Parts: sequence; structure tokens; C-alpha cells
Amino acid sequence: MKFNDGSTGFSKAQKADFEEMFGDKFVTMEEGKDCICDDDDKKKQPQPVPVYVPEPSWWERAKQVALVGAAGVLAIATVAAAVCPFDGPVGEAALGTATASTWAAAFAY
Repeated sequence: MKFNDGSTGFSKAQKADFEEMFGDKFVTMEEGKDCICDDDDKKKQPQPVPVYVPEPSWWERAKQVALVGAAGVLAIATVAAAVCPFDGPVGEAALGTATASTWAAAFAY
């Protein structure tokens, strides 16, 4: 596509060269005129790329269930330690950290 501002034209040699390069897709746009272009090559829609997602083994599933159970027990223990502290504020902080890390490990998959 070449934009022609109206002040210059194409020579016969230029037109022949453009037609040779672009065939029937050669379009001259002129100022004040609408483009009557085809939707170039009807762009293809992107196709999804197949991705292999392995099924978790029974061991991975059992480990996740155990970690969720342990995290639940630690969460209850953290609440109990906050209500009735036995090591002062440090005990609750340590138990809270253990609870958070266990939850993170349980749902990291």
C-alpha cells in the first residue's frame, strides 16, 4: 500500500513494478477517499496450544490431605494459644508462622 498525497503520481515503470510485486493487492490510497481494502488474508484465529497436565499421584494427593489436616490443627492451636498464652507473645508468633507455612505447603500444588 502506498499513500499518494496527490502531488506525485506513479510512473508506468513504478506501476508495473508494484503490480509485479503485489499483484492484485496493490492499492493506491488517495487523500479524501476511503480505503476499500479486503480484510487482508482473513487472519486466522490463534489455536490453543495443547499442554500436558499430569494427574497427581495417590501419594501427592495423600500428602496434600495430610498437610491440610495438619494446617487445620495448627490453626486451632494458634487460636487457643492466643486466648491462653503459655509462652507469651513469642509462642503465638511461632505457632502462627508454623500454621501459615503449613497452609502454604498444602496448597502449593
